[in-house]
Amino acid sequence: MHTNFLVSKARQGLYHLRQLTILKSFYTAVIKSILTGSITAWFGNCTVQDWKALQCVVRSAERTIRSSLPALKDIYSKRCLTRTLSIKKDSTHPDTNCSGC
Repeated sequence: MHTNFLVSKARQGLYHLRQLTILKSFYTAVIKSILTGSITAWFGNCTVQDWKALQCVVRSAERTIRSSLPALKDIYSKRCLTRTLSIKKDSTHPDTNCSGC
């Protein structure tokens, strides 16, 4: 009978794990895509007030899904680096042979 109790408790835990997975997937698919769409074009021009408002949304999502999320500034830096490396690898891009790069 003890095994049945453990199985029941474990299944309850699985339910919560599935809910967490669904919440994190929803954040990634909907909220993160909204916040980071074309982030390399607009994030650099954000005011401090804009940045705080955006980060507040991320912190609220963290509390909701009970999981830490990367800061928008980190996402911006990573995407800029990825974009820069992509441009450097593309021999047809006009900035590939940029002498100042």
